[in-house]
Amino acid sequence: MLEQISSALLHSFKQRPRYTLSALMQATLDVEFTAQTLNNYTTEKASEIQGQIYLALDERTDNEARMSLQQELPEMRAILKRLREGTRGEFVCFKRERRRERKERGEEGLGK
Repeated sequence: MLEQISSALLHSFKQRPRYTLSALMQATLDVEFTAQTLNNYTTEKASEIQGQIYLALDERTDNEARMSLQQELPEMRAILKRLREGTRGEFVCFKRERRRERKERGEEGLGK
């Protein structure tokens, strides 16, 4: 799923010829939120695609926006943290169960 979402983001981001600071910030938040929410499902291919996303964004961003983004990163990290905390319940279905939790419920060894 993360590979498919990342591929869709990459395709979408390549459609836009230029990224202003605000567009770059939004794209970065979108990519990071998705990657962090689904980090339990990261694969080599998903990581590769995410790297391609950042290259595509960088290619479509001028130096001024790139430098401004660096100044905005601390606030963006805070925003991302608030977003993750605010949607924790909504995305709990993507969290993998720990082996101990399954064992406690007696489901260990049942192929679950």
